[in-house]
Amino acid sequence: MENRKKDGQSLVKESLEASLNDFSRLIGETVSLLRDEPRRVSSMLISGHLIEVPAEGEAIVVGDLHGDLETLAQILSASEFTRKAELGEPSRLIFLGDYGDRGALSPEVYYVVMSLKVSFPERVILLRGNHEGPEDLQASPHDLPMQLHDRFGEKSNEAYARLRQLFSLLYNAVLVRDS
Repeated sequence: MENRKKDGQSLVKESLEASLNDFSRLIGETVSLLRDEPRRVSSMLISGHLIEVPAEGEAIVVGDLHGDLETLAQILSASEFTRKAELGEPSRLIFLGDYGDRGALSPEVYYVVMSLKVSFPERVILLRGNHEGPEDLQASPHDLPMQLHDRFGEKSNEAYARLRQLFSLLYNAVLVRDS
């Protein structure tokens, strides 16, 4: 797994330049990480799609981004999350889902969020929103396939299929111990 520990601005720039291969590889890394998380993570208790974290440090909770890369960049900059995480400060980034679909930069938002998860696996929690639902219950609008096609062309179906795998591994809820 390559080291992606970068600041928010670097991740945003990288997301705008990422190829389909880069995007697909990152999805694969994130899927593998989430599949192994219950066996690998020591500070969190995981039971199915529920995750419990210790009540320590700060929790930065990020609501529905819906493809808004600019807001994500502002959140990362203002919170200084990557700096804090690299220094070992107790800080968590909890994403509430709904990463894409409405905004034009949905693939880029997914890229940044997945990069953060891969870089800081015990500090980044990815929840499942209604726009990451099962295939038989798609949210409306569901523009992600079109956005992936606009970004990556004809082979975008492969990336979409891999993202669907990722969706099935996202947590439904997070509990903070003793709070």
